[in-house]
Amino acid sequence: MTGWDGLEFGEAVGERLRRARREGLSMNRAAPDGILVGLIGVSEQVLHRPDLPQAVLETAIGHPDRNVRGGLAEYRGGTMRFSRTGTRTCVPLTADQWSRLVLAEAGSQWRYSVAALAADAGVSLTEEAYEAVATVRSHAVRADAASLPGLPGRLLAALASDPAAAVRAAVCEAAWAELRDEVRDRLTGDPAEVVRRAVAVARHEEVPVTGELFHTLHGKYGTVETLRLEQDLAARLCADEEPSVRRRLAENPTWALTWSPCSPPIRSTPYASPYRCGPS
Repeated sequence: MTGWDGLEFGEAVGERLRRARREGLSMNRAAPDGILVGLIGVSEQVLHRPDLPQAVLETAIGHPDRNVRGGLAEYRGGTMRFSRTGTRTCVPLTADQWSRLVLAEAGSQWRYSVAALAADAGVSLTEEAYEAVATVRSHAVRADAASLPGLPGRLLAALASDPAAAVRAAVCEAAWAELRDEVRDRLTGDPAEVVRRAVAVARHEEVPVTGELFHTLHGKYGTVETLRLEQDLAARLCADEEPSVRRRLAENPTWALTWSPCSPPIRSTPYASPYRCGPS
């Protein structure tokens, strides 16, 4: 064969059938590595093979087309296949391979996206790859990078001193427990209100969230089931007119709900079912 879009399947064969044959060939288990390598960038299915040989994976990782590298990362990161016995059937990428995928991306958002897919796959990157994501020019991406699991402590400390307040706040939200005491003290007295607010939320186990703080939070009702709340605030939310708020509060494991003004009165007599037969 001299080309994938030429006449290798015959002059009378249309493009639709040629494409179908290429896709079928890409999933053929008997296809040699050289054929699969040649199909990269031509076949949409070849990267979806769960049993791709390492030679084909390495070619895809070093491919100049971002769509090829991104397709490999997306399939290996978010849609891993499992057999009926529960074992992983998709050949996973190693930490070094994931890191090279991250470093191959020039755009900051693309770097973070690949790093996030690696995190979804349960893989920790090399320190060089983490640094490439955490030191990009975009402060929005640096803020997202703070939530990456496995981020080295020195990079977390650097992000905690970032010039952008949004980045410092993101560090408080994502990794407060991993920060050193001196870094926590500095962030607690940060001049930016958004950072101090993030610190207050991060410390909710020590100091319950007050009503004043709660009403300043973005997406505040999404935090009802996760944050430790002041008793007065919890009582007000228990009487909220929105049933979804009350349901979320009921699912909050940090609030011991012993009694609420919304609770029905306790019956003093046994419940009598209208369907219970009387004495015979």
